[in-house]
Amino acid sequence: MKTNTRVKLQEAKYFLEQMRSKPADRNSFQCNLNAFLSAARSITFVMQTEFSEVLDFTEWYVQKQFELKNSKKMILLNDKRVLTIHKKSVKPRAHVKLSINEHIGLTDSVKVVIRRANGTTETTESKPTPKKKPAVSDTVTQWKWYYDDYPQEDIITLSEEQLATLETLVTDCEMLFNNKLSQATSG
Repeated sequence: MKTNTRVKLQEAKYFLEQMRSKPADRNSFQCNLNAFLSAARSITFVMQTEFSEVLDFTEWYVQKQFELKNSKKMILLNDKRVLTIHKKSVKPRAHVKLSINEHIGLTDSVKVVIRRANGTTETTESKPTPKKKPAVSDTVTQWKWYYDDYPQEDIITLSEEQLATLETLVTDCEMLFNNKLSQATSG
């Protein structure tokens, strides 16, 4: 049985993937970041609602909640979600790295001078080899986004770590309480 909590986790994954796919589009990135923050932070709210009637869930969750509240990265997730839901859109700062690699073709010619023992010389010269390929330029642009108040890690990396923490929480919850949830909802 797919839980509502798992569905909310998948929603957060979707928005993270959207951020990854369009890093150079500022508006798209910002909209998907705001949606990710809302979905990711809502995972535990949905979990609490969904499993609240399950025996032993509350005791288990209180310990997990303590761990989440002592994680700087999870506190940041909560703070950013509060900002985007209740105050204003999160406005990340972009760092753009541009690399240009030039590949050029060369022309060459060879001049060979042979001096014989009798004092005569023979000169052979090859014609210049024309450039076969025109100059090629590879351009690589790398976009990374940062929160002004958390410049240590880019937003994608940070979001992946936050989501991994939440996915572990969801998986643990489902392993421990999914059967009990079925019993609680059917009885």
